[in-house]
Amino acid sequence: MPSCKRRHVKEGFGVICQDCGLPFQQLSHYKQHVQSVEHKKQLETLFNAVPPSGPAGLPHIKVFARVKDPGMAEAPIGLHLVTMCYSSGAIGEPFYLCHTCQEKCSNNVILCHLSSQEHRFSYLASLKPHLLRFGWISCLDAVAALKPGVVGLKDTGPLMLLDMPEKLFHSTKRSPYFHIMKDIFRQKLPEKLQVEKMQKMTLKGYISHEKRTHPMLGLSFLVEYSNREHTWLCGYLCLICQRKIHQSQVVAHLIGFEHVFATL
Repeated sequence: MPSCKRRHVKEGFGVICQDCGLPFQQLSHYKQHVQSVEHKKQLETLFNAVPPSGPAGLPHIKVFARVKDPGMAEAPIGLHLVTMCYSSGAIGEPFYLCHTCQEKCSNNVILCHLSSQEHRFSYLASLKPHLLRFGWISCLDAVAALKPGVVGLKDTGPLMLLDMPEKLFHSTKRSPYFHIMKDIFRQKLPEKLQVEKMQKMTLKGYISHEKRTHPMLGLSFLVEYSNREHTWLCGYLCLICQRKIHQSQVVAHLIGFEHVFATL
């Protein structure tokens, strides 16, 4: 079985086989990997299902065509936190999981989603909150919320590809994002391949971050909440703003205008 340890991936628009944890700089190399005995054995191990016996297929990846377009004014950020789900043994359009926004997107919607201001705000809030202004306001232009001098944010990395058995793929297409994360990612994939284990800016990490310049107001009014088994930190309850906040958005909330204004 292939190692689940992630190798170093050079900067670019490569892909990562999320079943096996292997990176590929060229899509053609990934296509060869999907045909391999090792990959098919990994599918059988992960999902307890018979892997496809015929030639493995890979759908057209619209995201790559858009990202590599030389005429594109601005590349979408956070591509390395997106999973394309498909089945190499089935014919059908893939769907995408944006782990930054915690949304499931169809093949026809993913490009608009990655180019939206809402996605850029979510990415900055969960991974780069130290780049936001103190008292930032959610507006139509994400650039206006950035600190002075911060320009040209180009955080685009390898796209994750998750190959699933045909039956599971078709049933999953009807499921919402959080059900997919619970039923497949947390239960089927090894811990090193679970997206929620990937590095994001936590509240504890931001407080001790060397680039932090903003004060943290109202920390004593935050209440943590987790899942029923107390194995996952889901988020926080802000008693000042009377809002439930996901753990990846809590730092942005604390330095945002709404919370600062309510606290003072």
